[in-house]
Amino acid sequence: IKGASGSVDLDWRDAGGDESDCNSDDGDEMIYPLLDDGTAKGDVHNMRLDLTLRLQTWFLKRSFHMPKAPALTLSSLSDEPESIANVLPSSYSTDERQEYDIGELALVERKLREAQAHDALANLRVAIKRKYLATYTKTSRKSQRGQKSKTRMGAKIKLLQKRIYKYRDDYRQARVALLALGMKADDPVFLPLRREDIEGLSLGI
Repeated sequence: IKGASGSVDLDWRDAGGDESDCNSDDGDEMIYPLLDDGTAKGDVHNMRLDLTLRLQTWFLKRSFHMPKAPALTLSSLSDEPESIANVLPSSYSTDERQEYDIGELALVERKLREAQAHDALANLRVAIKRKYLATYTKTSRKSQRGQKSKTRMGAKIKLLQKRIYKYRDDYRQARVALLALGMKADDPVFLPLRREDIEGLSLGI
């Protein structure tokens, strides 16, 4: 999980590396490596290997923090480690968390998920505004830039759109976990994202 204070030991879903691997052109948002349809199979394979190593480390810690939960062993790892379930407290029902005595750990995950959701929303807002500005700059009649510059701007707009989808998915993932951890569906802070939110209409831009 990536929270407001950075990475913590429960960061098992982040297969893209740590913050030192991220590239930011102006420091106003956290940028993560992105997958798209053009990603080479070798890159996916390497990311899965990285995730497997992270899971192996977490399994050892998990046996300490969640001793009553059903054990996960290295043999649990498959060719698609991202599909492994029952890794964190949010993977279990309320009754299971009580049975496995992981209620306190669930509270820790909830705090981290809240931080993850806040970060995702902040990054989403920045990415939407930057995409709007880039689109306006490209289409403005005042812009008399050459074809090369317009091509670069078009590529930047596509990258920003990918980031928008990434932060949207990060938020939704965090919200699903929060709901599983007991957050009410009508929580006034972490509301469902609407289409107009993603398109920036609710931001007044």
